[in-house]
Amino acid sequence: LQRRIGVLIFEFRNFLDCLDGVVFRARIKNLRYKSYRGNSGYYIDGITDVLGGTCLIVGCLLHFFKQRPLRSITHKTNQTLSTRMSRSSDNESEEADLIILNLDDEQKQQSTNGINSNTFETKTRIIIALSLFSVQYALAGMFWNREVEAYEDLLDSYINQSRRQGLQMTILHSPLTILMFYLWRYLSAINVQDYLIFAILFDRTWEFIQKINKIGCLCLLITVFVTELHIDQIRSILHLF
Repeated sequence: LQRRIGVLIFEFRNFLDCLDGVVFRARIKNLRYKSYRGNSGYYIDGITDVLGGTCLIVGCLLHFFKQRPLRSITHKTNQTLSTRMSRSSDNESEEADLIILNLDDEQKQQSTNGINSNTFETKTRIIIALSLFSVQYALAGMFWNREVEAYEDLLDSYINQSRRQGLQMTILHSPLTILMFYLWRYLSAINVQDYLIFAILFDRTWEFIQKINKIGCLCLLITVFVTELHIDQIRSILHLF
């Protein structure tokens, strides 16, 4: 119950974070979705985002220290099987039967003796996993701001030439540009944060962090590389006209 209440409070914080930009644009009577970099509100919003993300990571760390997640032992069992079966090539069937019996005995012994401390993740592994996730989280936010600023300067800036304006609209609605926007829609820092919130809601936080540490960083780096190539291509096309 406390976990779900915390998720609702943090989501309400995200709602207010998204609302402040709408209120600011309404006050200056600007209906365009544009980031106004350089003013005090922009930096205050960035600082609050950093503080919110830091509190979220620290909360996960304290939760894992209080209730350490179980360690996956599947790979250890498979390694034990392969090691034992490679010892004898003459009587493989008999050895396999003995291995199965030994594994059954070990599982029964663990169930009778209870869960020992070796079945939990160590604090060092927890810190490393959360540190890797934090780096990916920070990189997603940093590159998101960089790419959005680049696209705004190239495709959303006013140009006093009808031909270049038409070219801007053509590039903006091209399938490749739409693909880039959709990739960043799912890989931006705010969405990574939402994924973590949903994992916390359904009590799958450790599994989510392990999975995203394996594939998330690679997907982010590939997206950044492709986006930089796309931005350079747009810049070269616009400079020709």
